[in-house]
Amino acid sequence: MKKILLSILLSLPLILSAQLKCGLELTSKQASKVFQYRSDLQDKLVSSRTVLTDNLITIPVKVYLISDEAGTYQYSYSDLFTQMCELNDHYNKVGFYFYLLPDIEVIKDDRFIQLDPKKPTFYQGDIMNWFGNLMMFHYHYGALNVYYTRGTGLCGMGPFPFMAPQMMGKTGILMEGNKQCSGPGSMTLAHELGHHFDLLHTFQGWDTKDTMQSEYVTRTPGIANCSFAGDGFCDTPADLLNFDCPYIGNDVDMKNMRYNPDVSLIMSYHADRCQNKFSNSEISHMRTVIQTDTARVHYLGHQINEFSKPTPGALLLPNHQEVVPYDNPVTFSWEPSANAQAYYLKIFDFGGNIKHEALIYDSTVYHYEFGYNNRGKSLYWTIAPINFHQPCLIYSDTQNFKIATKATSLINYETIKFKTYPNPTQFGQRLHIVADRLSDNSEQVQVKVVGINGQLIQSEAIQFNGNKAELNLDENIVPGLYFIYYETGNQVYQSKVMIQ
Repeated sequence: MKKILLSILLSLPLILSAQLKCGLELTSKQASKVFQYRSDLQDKLVSSRTVLTDNLITIPVKVYLISDEAGTYQYSYSDLFTQMCELNDHYNKVGFYFYLLPDIEVIKDDRFIQLDPKKPTFYQGDIMNWFGNLMMFHYHYGALNVYYTRGTGLCGMGPFPFMAPQMMGKTGILMEGNKQCSGPGSMTLAHELGHHFDLLHTFQGWDTKDTMQSEYVTRTPGIANCSFAGDGFCDTPADLLNFDCPYIGNDVDMKNMRYNPDVSLIMSYHADRCQNKFSNSEISHMRTVIQTDTARVHYLGHQINEFSKPTPGALLLPNHQEVVPYDNPVTFSWEPSANAQAYYLKIFDFGGNIKHEALIYDSTVYHYEFGYNNRGKSLYWTIAPINFHQPCLIYSDTQNFKIATKATSLINYETIKFKTYPNPTQFGQRLHIVADRLSDNSEQVQVKVVGINGQLIQSEAIQFNGNKAELNLDENIVPGLYFIYYETGNQVYQSKVMIQ
């Protein structure tokens, strides 16, 4: 699971431990600030007579992927989409839905990542000033800002709502972008968001052993203190800082009653594989916070109601098991998908290790040069069309290709431009195609006509004489916008035509 999970309060001493998920524990006085915030929130509800909604609440997420100037150790797009998809499963019963803003920002700045093991981590320094400085340079108002970096010494950091004045009204989630903290199956982000919406740890006060903060196991009226100790919720059993799942200990509380914690609660420290829920009281409180807290109510102004998943089209180039060069750019191309705002391209080896990935906007063609060290390797590639309202991706079929062992002298088609006219054209009219440069005076080019829904309408080889050719469209084609793909040599080019 996580080595360290941070629920940060500004003035607290740091406790370094390989066994703790938090970098600090709250004293009774510090935890009382959370309870005071909750009391003030209830007073606000009564005085304003605010009516809370039970509707689905959609939350925009602005993501920042931080690396050094060379792009080293940037958090992967693949893990990001997987984590966001899993997050919506975790918060389904809460009634929260998280969607991505399209402009995922890549930050290449040595100031905001620590990769040198000889230098102290941010955790050992002043991380709050560092985080505040990061948000000063990179922040999106009205969205949940999530930052993935390296070298924090933590797994995650989620400031509480009452801290907003100390952070000049800004707030966000800081994540350690490694597999342990942010990989598939990790509960770190879901846990930190609990703090973001004012949830304490289920074991809060366990280590203080005082009646002001330590929660009793009993729920007997007149004896139970669950409403003002521990995490403040009586439907979360008293817990202790423990990593076991299932819990097999014999620890007792201050009344000498044995602990029987709920290891499935996300705000506990029990193993990730067991965590899967929030209690009813936790859910109710988070929904109250998002609809009344000054810094979080802004999310409500960005509601969406469209959640479609684009279906991937066919992969075009390189062909399955094709040998591609290592000393020239390789063209990757695929059919367009309806409702796709972008495409995620993943190139990986037999073991599933990502060798290259890219987020591609406004194109279904991508060029990448593998380099000398990749010669002779066998790799795979796939595409997932993206609608940022729906972070759960559907991938295309996978195709294999091999990288040549010897240098090639392929013709460079980089400057070829295909123009189609008339455009728009009338139904039944013959299309004229002009290519500004081909390899010789007479060349055959494979042409594919694809609808905006990704359906292949027509595919045939046409002969260019000089730089001109003609295409008779299929008689069954209907009016609309179409993509035309031209495959020549090891390259694919795209144009659009409107048929009226």
